Amino acid sequence: MRRLPFAVAALALPILLVGTPRAAAGTDESSLCADCHDSLVATFPSNPHAPSAGEKTCSPCHQGAVAHAEAGGDKSLVTVPKGTSGAVQCAACHAGGLDEIDPKGVHTRAGVACDSCHAIHGAVAEPLLRSAGSTGCVSCHPTVASEFAKPYTHPMHGSVDGAGSAGMQCAACHNPHGGPTRTLRRERSGDSVCVSCHTDKRGPFVYTHPASVTGSCQSCHEPHGSNNPMLLTRARVAQLCLECHTGAPAGLLGSQPPSLHDLRSPRYQNCTSCHVAVHGSNASPLLVR
Repeated sequence: MRRLPFAVAALALPILLVGTPRAAAGTDESSLCADCHDSLVATFPSNPHAPSAGEKTCSPCHQGAVAHAEAGGDKSLVTVPKGTSGAVQCAACHAGGLDEIDPKGVHTRAGVACDSCHAIHGAVAEPLLRSAGSTGCVSCHPTVASEFAKPYTHPMHGSVDGAGSAGMQCAACHNPHGGPTRTLRRERSGDSVCVSCHTDKRGPFVYTHPASVTGSCQSCHEPHGSNNPMLLTRARVAQLCLECHTGAPAGLLGSQPPSLHDLRSPRYQNCTSCHVAVHGSNASPLLVR
């Protein structure tokens, strides 16, 4: 009878030995993964995806992680979410964010997935971006990058070329996950995006420049970059103004007021020398103040 406890203990020992890896993994699964992925596990506590203390596991995203480790690294036993499957995995927690994504949107149709822009491990910038600033955007949009190389741009040089932080990012005007327009603008109206920062141009004004009503900011300004000051689409202000102010009927604007000056004279070829309130005025119907 005295030998019975020893017999029970002997029978239980194999069970404990077999169960040890999974028990340890359940307690701290990351220690099991760290045998091969030590650099990822070491930095993961600072990752926003790191669960609360005591639940540091890899399996929420990598199903089969324990079996994979116990089998000596058999890759067929573990999932590594990428591309579309990765987006499905992200949706398990980020359902709200994925609601913004348009299934027929430009990025979706181009095959852009979550891991195209975000690095789950080893991100260099928030929110888990592969590239700092807007460098990730211009890596796929080189035409836009060339516009930011022009002499006059929004203050984004450091953001676009990776030289440092800047006051603006592409995401200030565009929503990379989805937007109401083909260009993924945050607002359907481009003007709404512009005046969200340029509030002094928003109005309403007592005297409104008709171009501000029937046109748009892009009627006169380039949004990314220009060879002209103030991001103007024309080199000379008079050229820009005379696109509408021809003295002839111009659609809904009616007949434009005639000039009181000889526009052939260089003295009067910068209309904004006098008409300083080109966006609108609360004091002058001629927008001179």
